[in-house]
Amino acid sequence: MVSRGPGSIYTFTGRWFFPINPKPADVDVEDIAHALSLKCRWTGQCSKLYSVAEHSIRVSNAAVAFAVLDGVRDVKALNNIRVQALIHDAHEAYLADLASPIKDFIPNWREIEDRIQDAIVEHLGLTGSNSGQPYVKQADMLLAWLEHRDLFANPRPIDELYYDRGGKRPWPSFPSIPATVEAAAQMPYDNPRGRLLAALKLIRPT
Repeated sequence: MVSRGPGSIYTFTGRWFFPINPKPADVDVEDIAHALSLKCRWTGQCSKLYSVAEHSIRVSNAAVAFAVLDGVRDVKALNNIRVQALIHDAHEAYLADLASPIKDFIPNWREIEDRIQDAIVEHLGLTGSNSGQPYVKQADMLLAWLEHRDLFANPRPIDELYYDRGGKRPWPSFPSIPATVEAAAQMPYDNPRGRLLAALKLIRPT
């Protein structure tokens, strides 16, 4: 096992992980599922604990539903989309679910996120499998819209919530959400930690 060093964090499974210099060998899917199940979305400002793990599962279902609506029928392609969506926020297991408007003001934050995400992707043997990203992005944006609508007592228009250094970011509106997509995104879940861990183990059995 890797020994402790500068900049390392200690994980749930008893590993040392180096967020600034992440190694695929130091990644563990149990650490990912455990950490994401305990991290609340929306900087904890929503009406209840809504974990990154649950968000990831819902994004996965919505991404596949969007792809099916778009005519994708190949089982391998749909599974690839599902997997990409499941891990789209996996790097947050080793960092934090930092509010999007803040990230642009912290030097190198997005670079660190990308390094960790690359290490996770390599650990899972998914290098080069990113063809489903448009569906993942679409589903992630939809879930942000639904979450804000459903988890805040006084929700604001979604395009008021996202800014960068240049001002307001464009944000797509969803005036008409396909029923199959919303149903997939809104499916009730218990034990998101266990569900996410089981899904990750299917990608890389331990």
